[in-house]
Amino acid sequence: MYRWQELSLAPATFVRSLARKLGADSDEQPASKKCEDNELLRSIIQPLEMEITALKNKLRENDAQLQEALKAKAANTTNAATSGGDAKPELERARCDMCANYEQQLVAEQARADSARDRASTHQHALALATEELEGVRSVHDETIRSWQAERAESGARLQQLAGALRAAREELAARAAAADDASRRALHTVTTLTVERETLQGKLDSLERDNAMLIGQYTKKALEMQNEIINLPDNVTELQELSLQLREQLIVCELGRERAAAAEGELRAQLLQHAALLNRREDELAQRAAAHRALRYPRASTHPHTHSPHAAAEGELRAQLLQHAALLNRREDELAQRAAAHRALRYPRASTHPHTHSPHAAAEGELRAQLLQHAALLNRREDELAQRAAAHRALRYPRASTHPHTHSPHAAAEGELRAQLLQHAALLNRREDELAERAAAHRALRYPRASTHPHTHSPHAAAEGELRAQLLQHAALLNRREDELAERAAAHRALREELDRLQTEREQMKELADKLRHSNDMIEQLLEDKKRLQTEVSEVRSRVAVLQQELDNSEKVQQDFVRLSQSLQVQLQRIREEDTEVRWQHDDDVSECPACRAALPTNKKKIHCRHCGRIYCGACVSHSVPSGPRGLPARVCSVCRTLLQPHAAPYFSTRPPHSPD
Repeated sequence: MYRWQELSLAPATFVRSLARKLGADSDEQPASKKCEDNELLRSIIQPLEMEITALKNKLRENDAQLQEALKAKAANTTNAATSGGDAKPELERARCDMCANYEQQLVAEQARADSARDRASTHQHALALATEELEGVRSVHDETIRSWQAERAESGARLQQLAGALRAAREELAARAAAADDASRRALHTVTTLTVERETLQGKLDSLERDNAMLIGQYTKKALEMQNEIINLPDNVTELQELSLQLREQLIVCELGRERAAAAEGELRAQLLQHAALLNRREDELAQRAAAHRALRYPRASTHPHTHSPHAAAEGELRAQLLQHAALLNRREDELAQRAAAHRALRYPRASTHPHTHSPHAAAEGELRAQLLQHAALLNRREDELAQRAAAHRALRYPRASTHPHTHSPHAAAEGELRAQLLQHAALLNRREDELAERAAAHRALRYPRASTHPHTHSPHAAAEGELRAQLLQHAALLNRREDELAERAAAHRALREELDRLQTEREQMKELADKLRHSNDMIEQLLEDKKRLQTEVSEVRSRVAVLQQELDNSEKVQQDFVRLSQSLQVQLQRIREEDTEVRWQHDDDVSECPACRAALPTNKKKIHCRHCGRIYCGACVSHSVPSGPRGLPARVCSVCRTLLQPHAAPYFSTRPPHSPD
């Protein structure tokens, strides 16, 4: 009876052990899980209800038999009272035997009824425990499903985020790579172009420097050195030809520079003429506007002709005198120059052969030129003063010309002052001429002390004077040519300076391009660093995706293992339930393969049975041993029975997933 109660409580123990050691469950839908739970509960409750019904039926039968026995006993007692004396001992003996039998049967039935009640209460208690365990397992199962679904949703969301980040990183990496390639191509093209332009500009700069050096006479000797050096012509024809070729090259370079300078001078002259014509037009326009303004401001000036004629006549006369004095001054300058040239010709008849003997006359000529320049500047200042005074005179004269006809005395005084100044200048000019004449006479007296005693000896001197005049004209022409050459060289120098400025500007542009190139190189390096960083991030994201994919695969495998475990446990539970209604021991001929590992069993050897469930297994599947009996002898059992018999041991599905159910 105790053995039967222990076996009847086996499902509850198995359910408790499963609820204690099971950590997760399958991923089926909640509706299917509820159906399975209902089927599991129904499969547990139905046998118990059937057993309770059978016990109740048996209890009713025993009660009916007891009632029949009591009725039979009462009938026997009545029959015994009415029967005779001979049969009385036999009836009493039979009644005593029957009573003893009935009492024994009653005691047995009562014992069976008590045991049935105990079993019913035990089954009821086991049913309550199984129901509680089932509710606990169901709650654990629901919680596990909810947590697994939440983790699966979170893992899916994270996986989608990582996939999106990976796609964005790939797109950004492709864009950065394309931008870096494009920037590198542009930088290479720019560097190539800049290199070609730099070489071209360097060639132009070298050629311009050579031309500049040739034009400024860096490779030619100065005129003074050429005059002072000894003429040393080569002895042979080859060297003479080389020298002539060098001189020809220098002459060609000088001619080129002169032509360029002449062209530049022509352009400048044309510009000056244009500006002068424009200035004249502006002055004419201003004069016309001033005349129109005076005509509009003094409409009655024509009715008083006697108020303007003296001053206009005086102004015109002053202007005419100024022009005459300017012309006279120019003539005097020319005469002075001619006299100075004649004086030098008479003083130094052999000046052409001795170029270093001109210093005193050159100083005198410079002094005369300085004095002439001073007089010209003074005359210009006087002209400016006259113009200012004439403007002031017009400003003072015309506002009230019609009402004050007798206000000409200040202007007459100014006119007299100007006349006095002009007379002073004329006297000063005459004095200068007298001084120059005296100096020339003294110079001739010092140069030719006997000329006064020999008045007829002037003809050779006149011829020499003519010759000297011709030489002076030649020197003047040569001086003009030298001045022209100097002007041409100055123009060429200005052109070269402009070219140098342009080259400096291009050099600055080259520097800017070099800075841009360095900036492009820095940008390329930065893009390469960004590319490396993005590649590192992509590799990290890929590794994370691989890890998450592996975790997902592991979770799927674990889920599949849980499904298989659940199915296997259901099958094992069903088998455990069926073992209560059938013989557990299996015959050797009924089994040909191991139900656990599906291995083929040998037919010529004795097959191994599990000592607890009685099923046949292979040697590997019945390798566990459990102590049995009062002496604790080891008994070979299967893994499922070991899990049932040893609740504290690791379950059989903890190391590897169970095989698919039968």
